Amino acid sequence: IEDIIALLILTFLFKATTISITSLSTEIYNLFISGVMFIVVTIIVIVIASIIKDIINSIETNHNSDDDNIKQIYFSFFMSIFVVLLLIAQLIEFPLGVAAFIAGSVSNLFSREFQKIRDSIFLFSETFISIFLIYIGTQLDLEALFNIEYWRTALILLLVITIIKSLTSIIYFQRLGYNMKNSINVSFLSLAVGEFTLIVFAQLDKVFGLNLINIGFILIFSSVIVSILLVKSANYLIKWYEKISRSRI
Repeated sequence: IEDIIALLILTFLFKATTISITSLSTEIYNLFISGVMFIVVTIIVIVIASIIKDIINSIETNHNSDDDNIKQIYFSFFMSIFVVLLLIAQLIEFPLGVAAFIAGSVSNLFSREFQKIRDSIFLFSETFISIFLIYIGTQLDLEALFNIEYWRTALILLLVITIIKSLTSIIYFQRLGYNMKNSINVSFLSLAVGEFTLIVFAQLDKVFGLNLINIGFILIFSSVIVSILLVKSANYLIKWYEKISRSRI
């Protein structure tokens, strides 16, 4: 929920920064109405999802309804999420990629509540997210991925992220009582950044006129590789240190 709200606020703010001074009052009013409408629709969808979840649980508990009926109810609901959010986004000129991402996030949020039918609707949650990824992919400049400047910028960002996230995660998990080995492993596993970074970069790209999507793509790709390498290296070094310590004893 917090990621969805943050995404809506970021999109609203990024769009607001592109407004020209000459049409400021009209554009701000339209943008405000657009943002409020989409936030309201998203909240309504989440509320309806909660109600339907309770209804389905009641049907399963009290009436022992067969799985097919429950699947049909839930299938219809997920298709409604998809259609309503994308239709509203189209009507108010809200980014379709953002709407698809939110639809997938909402679907995945409530699919966890229904373990029995999760496999049957998992495809639709993934489809919503895939539309978002296609939206991002169409904005990638493949030739720019071979530009050394993009890689240099992305790797500098990755270095900063690695240092900050590693130190904060290790300290955090140490405070929770984890040993140093587990704290290091978990901190390195959390280095990889994902689709939320892409959607933020996609919106920043429009504001600053920079090809941040390419930088974001490189950053995500690199962070996954670095995360795996650091975990493997850390495990090797820890085992080597433990072996040396035992040999001294």
